[in-house]
Amino acid sequence: MVAVVGIAGAFFYLKPRYDLAQSFDLSQLEEVEVASRIFDRNNRELGRIFVQNRRPVSLDDVSQHFINALLAAEDSRFYQHDGVDYIGILRAVYYSMRSKGFNQGASTITQQLARQTFELKDRTLSRKFTEIFLAQRIEKRIGSKQRVLELYINRIYFGGGYYGIAAASEGYFGKDPAHLSIVEAATLAATIPNPYHRSPRSFPEASKKWRDHVLTRMAAEGHIDRDACDRLQKSKVEIAAKMNITGKSAFVYEKVRQEVIELLGYEAVSKGGFSIHTTIDGGLQERAESALREQLAKIEQHPDFKQETLEQYKVRKAAFQESAHPDQTFPAPKYLQGALLLIDNKTGSVLARVSGRDFNDSMFDRVSQGRRPTGTAFMPFVYAAAFEAGFFPGTLVDDTPMDTRQVMVGGTTGILGEWGVETLDNVYENVITSRVALAKGKNAATVRIGQKAGIDSVVKLAQKAGMSFSGDLQKFNATFLG
Repeated sequence: MVAVVGIAGAFFYLKPRYDLAQSFDLSQLEEVEVASRIFDRNNRELGRIFVQNRRPVSLDDVSQHFINALLAAEDSRFYQHDGVDYIGILRAVYYSMRSKGFNQGASTITQQLARQTFELKDRTLSRKFTEIFLAQRIEKRIGSKQRVLELYINRIYFGGGYYGIAAASEGYFGKDPAHLSIVEAATLAATIPNPYHRSPRSFPEASKKWRDHVLTRMAAEGHIDRDACDRLQKSKVEIAAKMNITGKSAFVYEKVRQEVIELLGYEAVSKGGFSIHTTIDGGLQERAESALREQLAKIEQHPDFKQETLEQYKVRKAAFQESAHPDQTFPAPKYLQGALLLIDNKTGSVLARVSGRDFNDSMFDRVSQGRRPTGTAFMPFVYAAAFEAGFFPGTLVDDTPMDTRQVMVGGTTGILGEWGVETLDNVYENVITSRVALAKGKNAATVRIGQKAGIDSVVKLAQKAGMSFSGDLQKFNATFLG
């Protein structure tokens, strides 16, 4: 009678957990957030856009050392059970009762996959039974141990912001998962139960302790011999420097991210998985950023430079951050800034784009948001409009002083170019050809040929080229000089 009551009680307790396990949509096993990768024109990765930094890979592209380390540490009977390791459960109970140091958890890889996919996080007996029933259902539905393992290694979190074995291998060791060594594989496998406190970058001592445990388990399972285990436990693992998700150029990354979100929508971008190809040349981008930094730093070193330098600002900012409250913000920098835009004239492709000195200090995009006169960069439109109107490169133009009131908005006195010449030796050449005037950026000559072509013709040509004009400034001769 007691047995019958016990069986009935177990049935009525387990039935709701079984039914819950049957209700989950197993198609979600395939749905993971994947990082979108940004590439330059030579297919070099510039950065990643993601909610979870993940790059799914095939099991064939993962080092066998990692598979061995994973199975030894997490589920040594993976290929023998149906999703639930009953022997493992008994062993876990036994070790828990003995309260020894290291012990194996009872959850199989399939159970962990179920728990991670469907967020079965609460630590209750009810959740455990649901997880068991769900793991058995997953194994039966998928029917391939290799596929279960592949889904698992691409979903699991390894700490440091890395989801999946590919992101973890690249993030911690700077290499594809296919090239992981035994020690590196054991290090990653050791992080899985506690990704934060076993991170090899944040907690190297704890990481080594658990890595050595994994190596011991690998020896016990026959993946390595005892001598190799002892030797590897004495070795040191080299951790790669943490790379910024924005790559080397945060301004380029942010511009691409904004444009992709505008094109596809935030929800689609959050799910990720896109390969975003840009016209940026990574090599030129690096040289452009370096050149701008060096030139501005050189200016700051001049004896007569009185403004705060970047280095002085950094010192003040570091001192502020040591004692500042979380809700306090440091003032925006006022040190010397600059920007650079390099374009392929044949195609219009942007090859390099530097919008400031340090994105972390100021996110203001000086290339697209900065308002500055275009200056002599606008002159080709003046001459192009003139040539369309019947003038030609050999047309003679007058290069003599001009009253500033004919050009400058609000100008009252003086000679054009007197306080803003293109060269230090501002020499008027009287009569010169249009070709020479354009090549030398002659202000007065350009204004005169622009007046002959007509300001409306110049503005319309610039608008056809994609330019826009704010207000009514395009009505004045100052437009000819940008």
